[in-house]
Amino acid sequence: MPDTATKPASTGPLTAPVAGADLPATAPAWASRMASVARSGTSSVFMLHGNTLDLVPVGSTYGTIATFLAEQLFGRYELVLHYDLGRGLRAFAGGSGARLQQMIVTANKAGLDFETVKNDPAVVIATIDALIRKTIMQAPADRLKLAVLIDQASFLFPSGEPGRFSYPAAGMLVTALNWASSPHLKALDVAIVMLDERKADLNDRLTGNPHVTLIEVPLPDALERERFLTALLGATQASDVSDFGVPELAKLTAGLSLTNVRSLLTTAMRGNTRLDAKAFVALKKGLLEQQCQGLLEFVEPKWGLDTVVGFAQAKQRLRDDAALLARGELECVPMGYLICGPVGTGKSFLAYCSAKEMG
Repeated sequence: MPDTATKPASTGPLTAPVAGADLPATAPAWASRMASVARSGTSSVFMLHGNTLDLVPVGSTYGTIATFLAEQLFGRYELVLHYDLGRGLRAFAGGSGARLQQMIVTANKAGLDFETVKNDPAVVIATIDALIRKTIMQAPADRLKLAVLIDQASFLFPSGEPGRFSYPAAGMLVTALNWASSPHLKALDVAIVMLDERKADLNDRLTGNPHVTLIEVPLPDALERERFLTALLGATQASDVSDFGVPELAKLTAGLSLTNVRSLLTTAMRGNTRLDAKAFVALKKGLLEQQCQGLLEFVEPKWGLDTVVGFAQAKQRLRDDAALLARGELECVPMGYLICGPVGTGKSFLAYCSAKEMG
């Protein structure tokens, strides 16, 4: 386990890290931040959380975040390792078969044989640690450019105190913390990236460690959704499958991941279900309910503001905002409303009817 007491065999000049040296213009903002931190040498352990199950641009197509990391962010690294409990430890080169073969050769030269590594978390983490220590001890010219991707990391480093239940689990956590605090790793082209959708499920000794860089992967913005829709449509015209153009679809899909946007558009393209206003509302409702895992309930309002008695000024304000929303002038609309008053004065009913007014 590398720590501050470990000294490399040679302390010759170190080359600047090359992670993300040539990221494309379409790379998401979180990737640019990660590349900047990796290049600066301020951190070698990264934790990606949030929208980690979504698609991202990988060259001229779209793929998983792991594929993006292997092909783009660590595209110049000699060895990229991928580990999760389901598939075990493997070399990972994205879509390049030739690079994968070269990685296997590189791993064998470094003493790593994937055929003999037992898919036991403690054994795998110890194997990765031995490879990292060997890399640190190498002469500068022989050091590997190494990236390790640990998917579904909460199953390896769950929240709680692992030492109370399992010493092997505690040893794995301490190893990861040693990677994070090692000054030698920060000076080398070595990166450990943990991916998990839920940060709360990860051990807080990792998420709260100052040497671990936390990076949230957000839902795609309107520009990313518009690029994705254009790529997904290809030669198909948006008017053939939808009542909305690509810019309008990009706005209407706010709050959806690219995976859900693909489901929405593919349903229309393959299922002969035209994306008119009614179909779009039904499909987006289903996708949002699925994405929120049952924590969100949609209510279809039956009455508009004409049903509300009194509150003339409040109703006029809500009608004006509804008109702004219909025209897409989002910058003129407040992010929310605070409706105050005693119990039974119609606050919920006013909100219910204003939702109908806004469509």
